[in-house]
Amino acid sequence: MLQPGDIIVVEGGQTVRLEKPLKGGRGGEGVVFDVSVRSLVAKIYHNPPTPELVAKLTCMIANPPDDPERASGHAEIAWPLGLAMHSGKVVGFLMPKAPMGRQLVSLLNPKTRKEWMPQFTWQGMLLAARNIADAFQHVHAKGYVVGDVKPENIHVTEQSLITILDTDSFQVNDERKGVIYPCGVATPGYTAPELLQGSMRGQARRPEQDAFALGVIIFKLLAATNAHPYQGLWVGLGDAPDSDDELVLNGWYTFRAGSLMRPNPRIMPMSAFPPDVVALWERCFVLGHASPSSRPTAKEWFKALDRIVNSNDILARCADVPWHIHVRDVPCPWCALAKTQGVSYFPGPLPSPQPVPPAVVPAPKTVANRRAPIVPPPPPWPPPQPQFKMSPQPGGAAQPPQPVSAAIFTSAGDRSSGRRRIMARAGIMFMVLLLAGVAIYATRRTPPVAAIHIPSSLPPSSARKPGDVWVNSIGMDLAYIPMGDFLMGSPNGYGADDEHPQHRVYLTRPLLMGTTEVTQRQYLEVMKKNPSFLKGSMELPVEQVSWKEAMEFCSTLGAREHRSYRLPTEAEWEYACRAGTPEPDGGISHLVQNAWYGRNSENKTHDVGTRPANAWGLYDMQGNVWEWCEDVHGDYTESEEHDPMGPVASTQPTVSDDAGTPEKAARQPHVARGGSWYDDPARCTAAARLNLAPNTRFNYVGFRVVLENPGSR
Repeated sequence: MLQPGDIIVVEGGQTVRLEKPLKGGRGGEGVVFDVSVRSLVAKIYHNPPTPELVAKLTCMIANPPDDPERASGHAEIAWPLGLAMHSGKVVGFLMPKAPMGRQLVSLLNPKTRKEWMPQFTWQGMLLAARNIADAFQHVHAKGYVVGDVKPENIHVTEQSLITILDTDSFQVNDERKGVIYPCGVATPGYTAPELLQGSMRGQARRPEQDAFALGVIIFKLLAATNAHPYQGLWVGLGDAPDSDDELVLNGWYTFRAGSLMRPNPRIMPMSAFPPDVVALWERCFVLGHASPSSRPTAKEWFKALDRIVNSNDILARCADVPWHIHVRDVPCPWCALAKTQGVSYFPGPLPSPQPVPPAVVPAPKTVANRRAPIVPPPPPWPPPQPQFKMSPQPGGAAQPPQPVSAAIFTSAGDRSSGRRRIMARAGIMFMVLLLAGVAIYATRRTPPVAAIHIPSSLPPSSARKPGDVWVNSIGMDLAYIPMGDFLMGSPNGYGADDEHPQHRVYLTRPLLMGTTEVTQRQYLEVMKKNPSFLKGSMELPVEQVSWKEAMEFCSTLGAREHRSYRLPTEAEWEYACRAGTPEPDGGISHLVQNAWYGRNSENKTHDVGTRPANAWGLYDMQGNVWEWCEDVHGDYTESEEHDPMGPVASTQPTVSDDAGTPEKAARQPHVARGGSWYDDPARCTAAARLNLAPNTRFNYVGFRVVLENPGSR
């Protein structure tokens, strides 16, 4: 093994002297040394490299990827520049030296980040993520695959500049020789699910497998913690999986609807992230689980993050803590996490002990250089010091933290007769509910009353009783829903936390409700476009429609017919779904017959109305696609309610664009109901709730409409 002071020869005959090893530069394969050329370092192998490795390095040296940062003296990729020779044999290679900084793991851990550079902000995390995506897109453009993606192989500076290390482990395709030199290693938690199903040794990899690992890295950076996107609170039966790879293999992304892992309480809710980023994670971890080609490319990640970093409209500064940068129009998630979790993610420099006036937010500036580090100018109180640049930005809707606690049942023993009586009563109640569920299941399998269709030439008031179906101007069937009352939510022992407490709701006016979800044909006729991802038949439900766009559909259709269409309220939706049958399990027992869901959908939507209708003639109330409701998402109360509209009524039927929505309600998380083609049974019940930012679009979210005052004209 060579030592400091030894001379190596690089291609062309130039000699270079080895100096001291870099701190942390000793690895299983070799040692990285400083050399007499200050901008370079040398990796010297412990053992002579094999002929295959020499051929691989030779191919890499001859075909480097683009690296626009090299002109400024910084290399995003520590690419081999020349073979290192000693005594006539190849012993290693030279590569660019990374600037002063640390491994990416130091940036991901709130404690080490605070110790290293307390002035760092969330926009710096965005910038680092953008720069990593930039490096990956240049690697992929040349036909290379990183393979072993992990934070330890990424170097980052205080200015969010990054360098990808360990490039000799990349997968290299030598097109001239027709040879692939595979990457033979992988890191748990960053390995795509399709690679976990067999041996990876010698297996050729694809850029979409790098894309999975890149999604994990970006998730950790933007969550500002080292928590994996598949780690959280296990709510399934039995013991929780004991490894990240097992979670990945089963597709239990914590923010996936129906996942058996609930989100980590130390990660801010999805509504606090930029919507474009949320959609890319959905493609990476949800769609990409079954279809790896659906994962966003490094180029797509770069474009999305570059737009956020260089925009003046996406981010904002917290009014209480100037070093808290977050999505505009969203309550500061860092303050919320500090309050609920006791963790200060971005503390900023220590304040002066003297009282100071509130910080004034300066006017934002557009960043001309896309890689210029963007950090906010210092607030009044920190002492003068080198600053890390940043720039304020925009927003989606604020979403309350997802409930993450699970009920824990313990045996109290037979210490008192009072306890025994309580347990006996609970057992009797359980049997009563179970028998009621069986009876209801039997009745729900019977067909509803025969539908009577009323043509659009007659007024909606012609529909007067259950079974009456009025047909509107675009051929949409709307069924009569009578007024009445029901128990909303799930009883104790059933459902998720946000489905409790169960409470009585009274609905005091009848409605006409679409018998099916709005189809792609109907949406195209009204809105002159079809945004759906899953296409084929025009009778498939429309999806990838935001809450705002669903509201706009209602407004446009209403203007066309001079009627008052809208989305159903959450209470109206559940009441119509139950159709007078308060089954305690929310309908899980008849999903196989009545719904398209995760176990029978073949990973796609299906034509509406192809499963049996419920007792009031409504199809696909459970499964196929989640359905937007009008309400803002909020907690239930134990009190009786009359025609509830959620915690904040959404009274504006028209929708303006994202930049200027006038209603506060239009920025808050809204409710979707019913489950989808992708979900497990527990997410497809009559009581299951999903809260989403109103401008999000997913291929498992659609809607149906209701018509108010059907008796008026």
